[in-house]
Amino acid sequence: MRYYGTITRWNSKRGFGAATIEDTGQEIFLALAAFTTLTRLPAEGQHISFNITEGRRGRKEAENVCFALDCADCFDVLVPPPEKPLAGKQAIVGLIAVIFVCSIFAVLWYGLHFSENTPEEPVVKKQETMVHEVAAKIEAERKAWRDAVNGNNQRSGQPQRAKDNTSKQ
Repeated sequence: MRYYGTITRWNSKRGFGAATIEDTGQEIFLALAAFTTLTRLPAEGQHISFNITEGRRGRKEAENVCFALDCADCFDVLVPPPEKPLAGKQAIVGLIAVIFVCSIFAVLWYGLHFSENTPEEPVVKKQETMVHEVAAKIEAERKAWRDAVNGNNQRSGQPQRAKDNTSKQ
């Protein structure tokens, strides 16, 4: 994998130094012999492109080093490095934010949908009407029972004729 970095220390007399990787900020060993093309001498602050390998002493070293703009892959400098995936807490915070936004949209949608389908009469009004209707039916049944017990039986469905007291006289 190709890395990009900056020369942070350079000893011209001894021909080695150190470079810092841009992505991680890690410092690695850099030798003059690792350069593939030397169009100019290395100096502190120059941008370079390189591969990383394990050196003779077990430390990370740069190899196939070239100046970032002089490399054959100089077009890679213009392309931004791929974004790192969110890690740990950032991923959880992102997920919570998405859930929060979705729940707000759901509440708004439900509220708008519910407000369009609300009955014109409130539910309490309907319940009061039902109570009065049931009370009227119960009262009618009680009256029918009282009439039946008192002998005012109306089986034929026609009202009984009132007795006329004047005809007997």
